[in-house]
Amino acid sequence: QKIKAGQIVKTASEIMSGKGGGRPDFAQGSAPDRSKIQEAFKAIEEWVTSL
Repeated sequence: QKIKAGQIVKTASEIMSGKGGGRPDFAQGSAPDRSKIQEAFKAIEEWVTSL
């Protein structure tokens, strides 16, 4: 299964009170609450390893 950049960015951005998304091969987002970056990394890691 392919990992989509848009889904990774959306997941991380939402945790950090932002918005994000994009194409499967390119994405961008905002992260107003950067204090939650470790939580975002953990969520992405768990999501990727569950695939």
